[in-house]
Amino acid sequence: VINWRLKNHESLTNAARHFGISAPFVIYQWERLAAEGRLNKPKGRPPKMKNNKDMSVYEKNKQLEQQVTYLQAKVAYLEKLDALIQSKKSPTKKKRK
Repeated sequence: VINWRLKNHESLTNAARHFGISAPFVIYQWERLAAEGRLNKPKGRPPKMKNNKDMSVYEKNKQLEQQVTYLQAKVAYLEKLDALIQSKKSPTKKKRK
């Protein structure tokens, strides 16, 4: 809209009418924002934290591999602990001479 208006040397009213914009003042605001360099900047707060959706597949795979390694070590530890407890509960019978 701004480029067309400047190229054709049209007024705000004619540009608004040509593009079907209800208020010519809107075009004036766009031109002012463009002159200040703020026309295409995103509005609102930037996100504070990275979402899980933003994680790359590589990062997710790496995280899952770490979890699997941790859980395998935990299971092995618990199995050895269980075997130790079972061996202490049922002592082997030794024959005395």
